[in-house]
Amino acid sequence: MPVQVSQQILNRIATGNYLLSTAGPLASNSDPLSVAQAVLVAHDASELSLAALAESVGFTSKERTTFMEYVMEIEKAKGSLSISLFFKELNGARVSFKHSGILPTAQQFHDCVAKARTHLDKVCGACLGTSIEEVGLEMLIEDDAARQLYEESKLHNSEGRFEDALKSLGRCFREALDATPFAYYVEVGKADTEAALHLLGCGVSPSMFLSLQRFLPSVQWDEVKWNLRETGHAGNWTRENVDYCLGATLKIILQIQHAPFTAHAYPFYLAYEDVLTAKTDGVVVNAENMLFFGHCSRDAVGELKKGQEIAGRLTPAYEFDSTGKWEETSIENANLFVISPTKTKILGKNIEPYKRLLIRADLVDVSHRVRDHAGAREQFPHLFESKGA
Repeated sequence: MPVQVSQQILNRIATGNYLLSTAGPLASNSDPLSVAQAVLVAHDASELSLAALAESVGFTSKERTTFMEYVMEIEKAKGSLSISLFFKELNGARVSFKHSGILPTAQQFHDCVAKARTHLDKVCGACLGTSIEEVGLEMLIEDDAARQLYEESKLHNSEGRFEDALKSLGRCFREALDATPFAYYVEVGKADTEAALHLLGCGVSPSMFLSLQRFLPSVQWDEVKWNLRETGHAGNWTRENVDYCLGATLKIILQIQHAPFTAHAYPFYLAYEDVLTAKTDGVVVNAENMLFFGHCSRDAVGELKKGQEIAGRLTPAYEFDSTGKWEETSIENANLFVISPTKTKILGKNIEPYKRLLIRADLVDVSHRVRDHAGAREQFPHLFESKGA
């Protein structure tokens, strides 16, 4: 049965676990400098964790407590755990390199990180009654809301509710991104290469980020939506995929939560919504539904009367002929406006999230207004000051 210890002790063990998780694997023929770096990481992570574990069994550290004293105190309290030899050799390799410049031998120490984790897992079992992996790294997520959503996602995953797990994980990622000083706006659920390049400066793997984004739903403030016609479907909601996303999200959050602030210009659609206003009566509104291999079907939703509006995110388009094919263009060159509506009910009909509305460009006026949304009010308070809000 797990032993109850302070959050501070658990945080120190989780930090040690995190340091070990950041070290890549080496081979017996790896270069000695890479092995020396692994020795330093394994030693520091072990010392951090062993100090916390020794404290959990009643040991009080002194100002000059040595690495091996932590090991001996744990073994004194819990009996022989067969950990002394490894940690003695690891400590000796670290001292020889740090103080004498003697490189460790790759054949003996290339797997020191993995061995450190194995031995620490044994110590965690003896001292806390749990494995080191169960001292979850999510404890290091500093934003309370993000941490709770991450734990919620893990719970959904354990219960086999994989769609809910990914939804909670998407909201967790959004909360963590909003809490970091890193100001570049990352759209959750969008595999954006520009965002990947910005995050690369924080050490985030672009391939990991882009892979993760393809599994997560779109999350803007409190709105969670799946892009059904791309990757937001049940075929991707599996335990293996959720396990991957949990690990990737956690790693990225820990890499960015202390990122320095850099100024960034936010996209138009976060602050504003486009408004299409009918110039005359009888403006036909069609809904476009993606089918397969790029084919679409259109159904008439209804007609706008003069002065009626539809608001949402606008894509100016040019439609070439009656086949229904169009491509994005500028507002000035558009003969068709494609809009993802803000409201789910248009002209008395419910519009599914994956459907887009199409309106002839010459029959409507285009304007925009500030999105009256709690998230927009929080992020852009200055836009509401003139309204007395």
